[in-house]
Parts: sequence; C-alpha cells; structure tokens
Amino acid sequence: MNTAFLGIDVGGTKIFGVRYTSEWKIDAKKQLPTEPENGKDAVLEKTTEVISSLMTPEVKAIGIAWAGFVNFAEGIVVYAPNIRDFYNVPLTKILHDEFHVPVVIENDGRLFAFAEARNGSGKGMDHILGITFGTGVGSGIIIHGEMYRGYNGFAGEIGHTHWGSQKEKIENHFSGSGMKRPFRERNVSDILEEHFAEWDKKEGIGYDVYEALLEDLSLWLRGLILTFNPQRIILGGGIGRDILSHFSFILQEKVKKSLSDFPVSITVDIVCSEMENSGALGAAIFAKEMGEKF
Repeated sequence: MNTAFLGIDVGGTKIFGVRYTSEWKIDAKKQLPTEPENGKDAVLEKTTEVISSLMTPEVKAIGIAWAGFVNFAEGIVVYAPNIRDFYNVPLTKILHDEFHVPVVIENDGRLFAFAEARNGSGKGMDHILGITFGTGVGSGIIIHGEMYRGYNGFAGEIGHTHWGSQKEKIENHFSGSGMKRPFRERNVSDILEEHFAEWDKKEGIGYDVYEALLEDLSLWLRGLILTFNPQRIILGGGIGRDILSHFSFILQEKVKKSLSDFPVSITVDIVCSEMENSGALGAAIFAKEMGEKF
C-alpha cells in the first residue's frame, strides 16, 4: 500500500498544504489566505479545511510548520505574533483528535532549514543557518543534521531581536513590508522587483535603497556568522528567493569584506534557496521521521 504525508505551512499571509508521496513527489496541493486579523478560531478552521482537502487513507502523518513560538515537545503554539489572540493553542491534540493520525508541529524557520539540510542546498553539511524572509523574519539552526531548539525550545527567533539604537525589531527592518517602507516613504511604487534595473544601473531611488539594504544586511549577517559560525547560510522565504537572490553574489562579497579584519579565517557560503515549498516539505519529512517513533 502506498503511503503519503502532509506538510502544512501556516504563515502570516497564506496557509499552504501539500500531500507528498513517500518519494517526496507532490501529489496534491491546497492554499487558502491566512487572514490573521480574523483571529484564532478562523485560522484554525482554515488550517483544518486545508488538511481535510488533502487527507486520504494513505496519509500516515501530518507535519505543521507554524510561524511563531512553538513548544514542539508539548505540541503547542505558544504564541503566533501574526495572528490575533493566538496563545497557548494545543494544536497537535486538536488536529490529532480531528484526523486520527500522528501530528507534529515545529517552527517554520526550523523546518525550512531542516528541509534544506535533508533535500536542498544544505545537504551533506553539518552546520547550517537557514533564514526566512517574508511577512516576518525567522531562522533555523541545524547542527549535525538535527534541529537546534535551545533550552526553552525557541532558538532561532532572530526576527524578534533588535536593530540599531532605535530598538526596531529585525523583522520590521528586513521583512517584506520593511524592505518596501523606504520606497513608500519616497512616494514611489513599493513593488520591489520594479527597482532592480535602477540598482543594476547604479542610479535612482532603487540603487540608493538597495545599497543601504545590502549594507545593513551584510552587517547583520556578519553578527550571525560570529555568533553561530555556520558552514552555510541559506536565505529563503518569498523575499529570500525572489528578491535577495538578485544580490546574493555582492552580498557574499560584502560579508566577506566585513570579516576580513579578523586574524583568523572565517569561511561561510551565503546562498539563496532554490527549493519551492520548503516549509511544507520540511514539515512532511519531519512528520515521517517522527511518526516512525510513535
């Protein structure tokens, strides 16, 4: 009998689900808008709807990638910052009672890095830092193939650290809306792709904004490299794949230059993810691996 696994990626913008075969081929997909302003019950109802549309008798386990603070051991979403009134929700129990198969939940940034370590740009590497840029900014740390959660289980919440003396959250600075803000302040289009040509020609608003962004981003990455000393940093999420991929080479050079004043050699690759649906895939792979232990 064929087996299948569900990976559900719940972010601030969309709830995206995939049914995978045991060979990790996509068998079916379903997507709904998150509409986080409608609150906890509405988001839970949509999550259940996505899962229901993908469930078949072949599905052996469900993995959930959730944007927020997740207690993996207890199966609880402790806090989802993008969703109104979403605190201490026992999501694993809710979904297990509904669908009667093993359910696991993890932070979406960790599962992004996990997917890259298993099937993507981090395969075969022992020390990976995956960073997701989208509605917010998250990350996952992979050490010798395993997710690092930290003492309380919240390691990697780098989007909630602060940037500069104004104490602005990192995710307010490097998220999609944060990257659009300088264009809005200049009363021009905030469609980021429309300004690539200006940066390439080294002229105009696009050049000024992207140069400042790359300078700030390289300094921030420098700090992360000195903190975690990863072998590779993988940039993902919609902004990582669609926007930062245009600047990956120059970003690598800027980071390399910023580290050149150290008396020891610090080597790290900075790449952009080429994997689609990495959160959902990571959740499905994780569900399979954990389901085998139930």
